[in-house]
Amino acid sequence: MSDEWQKKLRKRNVVFIPNRSFTSYVDMTEIEDNFRVPMMGSRNMLRSEERGEKQDYYWLLEKAGLPFPKKIGKPEDITELTVVKLHHAQKKLERGFFSCASYDEYKEKSDALLKQNVITEDALKGARMERYIIGPVFNFDFFYSPLEGR
Repeated sequence: MSDEWQKKLRKRNVVFIPNRSFTSYVDMTEIEDNFRVPMMGSRNMLRSEERGEKQDYYWLLEKAGLPFPKKIGKPEDITELTVVKLHHAQKKLERGFFSCASYDEYKEKSDALLKQNVITEDALKGARMERYIIGPVFNFDFFYSPLEGR
């Protein structure tokens, strides 16, 4: 993010392709307001990938009419296989996800993770819980290059 490095990148006509590490290590507002290197894609769309933003990727999916796993409002409502998504207490770039199929299992697993300092009470309170969808587990990233014309 230093001016010196940004000047070097612009001088070399770099088109920067952002990745998750970039947005994890550099503050999103810094990227939007102070990163002056041409970038593939939209700076505004990077923010939508952040959990907890008002207009995050769930908001985009809903606006587009695309399906996504059913959100479970509170732990007591867990009656089927559920993934609990929250931040890891110690490792900024990792998650403290766990799965459970009932409120009792939720309590058992969350209590164990709290005792091990893998998650925090605050993160648990803000966790997103959603129905687990059986199928292949992968992250889908769409990348279109106008340079290739495809």
